[in-house]
Amino acid sequence: LTSDAQAALPAPPAGAITNSKTNDDRQEKEKEKEEKKEKGYYDTIVQTFGLCSVRDPVGLVANLAGAVRPGTGRIFLLEHGRSSWWEVVNGLLDRSARGHFDRFGCWWNRDIDAIVRDAAARVPGLQVVRLERPGLVTLGTHIWVELRVDPVAAAEARAANPGTGDGPPKAGTEPEKPTQKKGGWFSW
Repeated sequence: LTSDAQAALPAPPAGAITNSKTNDDRQEKEKEKEEKKEKGYYDTIVQTFGLCSVRDPVGLVANLAGAVRPGTGRIFLLEHGRSSWWEVVNGLLDRSARGHFDRFGCWWNRDIDAIVRDAAARVPGLQVVRLERPGLVTLGTHIWVELRVDPVAAAEARAANPGTGDGPPKAGTEPEKPTQKKGGWFSW
């Protein structure tokens, strides 16, 4: 069983050319459109509550990293999983995880921090910009993640492994440890 998210993402749609007053503007916009179409990267990818439902969540994050524009592009994940605050919450999640999966197709006790760090170690240039837990209301089970791909590291990996295309390279280096910010949405 394979979900759509684990397959290659479709290329981003070509942007519409707006009416411009001069031929130079029109030509510049056409050139930008062609460059975007050639590269086939997304500027932003937003994925919510999906890492719990796929067979290979690290592979999914790696797939997203291969589709976002290196440097300026961002991947935003809003996820749920193990609490980083209270083991009693994790115990409750663990005890009922199988039944929850059977009913809803969701492993709600996955360690999202570890999944994101594993993906950053696997994909050259994938950097964790932010990991944030949104406060007491969710008992530490929700997490906001922001990722980016460093263009220099990604280009070096492609040069070292010719023939791998523009997708996420398979080899990785040890990523920097992100700072985890507690608080956020509903902090008290």
